[in-house]
Amino acid sequence: MCETGRNIVNGFRELREFCNQVSLLFRTADGLMLQAEWRPIPRSSVVGSGSGAVDAPDWWLPFDLSRFYRHGDFPHLLPYIVVNLDDPEKENETEIDEALLSAGWLDYGVGKKCESWDYWYCRAHLYWESRDDSGKLTTLTNPKSWDFPSAITKVSTFAYPLQEITTPDMLNKRIVQRLLDEMRKAA
Repeated sequence: MCETGRNIVNGFRELREFCNQVSLLFRTADGLMLQAEWRPIPRSSVVGSGSGAVDAPDWWLPFDLSRFYRHGDFPHLLPYIVVNLDDPEKENETEIDEALLSAGWLDYGVGKKCESWDYWYCRAHLYWESRDDSGKLTTLTNPKSWDFPSAITKVSTFAYPLQEITTPDMLNKRIVQRLLDEMRKAA
């Protein structure tokens, strides 16, 4: 086997190992969210974007991996945790230079219920014109300008470089507990 062939195999093995690490991150987050009675949406896909079309190779690999959650007492909130990896479109402010771990929620309004959603809603953090990837919470009221449906009244999000979240305790404090605390304040 030639060196190029070995590099290709090793590259895919590294990608699989990365996927195993993200799986562990999400399973840990799921357990932490479950302690607060937020359940992962059944059968919600982790890989939300991609294409298998032969003429769209830039889209063959995922550019985000996400989890969405629900709570019976808060049907109007749809929180998520997402690993943002890339954006093949590289439009406007969505381009990223490093993997980000972001969290946030969609608010459908008190008394309403989240009836429908699309996987790309979890990419909201990337849509801010002057985005802050150091944990600053940002909220947009009436996010129709991002092509979100009018049923969504508010989007809130924050993010950190993925490499900064290195332990379950950091995941809990900086992402999960923060997400729960911020939603509690906003609800």
